[in-house]
Amino acid sequence: MIDKSGWGSCEEFTLICDHCEDAVEGFTEFDDAVKHKKKNGWTSVKSDSGEWYELCPDCSTGEIIEEYRRK
Repeated sequence: MIDKSGWGSCEEFTLICDHCEDAVEGFTEFDDAVKHKKKNGWTSVKSDSGEWYELCPDCSTGEIIEEYRRK
């Protein structure tokens, strides 16, 4: 997930793995977090129920991806 904290000029976005909860903090723009995940091997998974999940490179294995697709 990409979590937003703060508001106004104090907004900060954190990229968090939905499986292991590894986090990358300090993005000032949502798009910066998206660019980081794409550039660094993160996987976005849309589940059968329509929810989106973010998986870090360590958790982007076929087995884990399938687990999140079936949610």
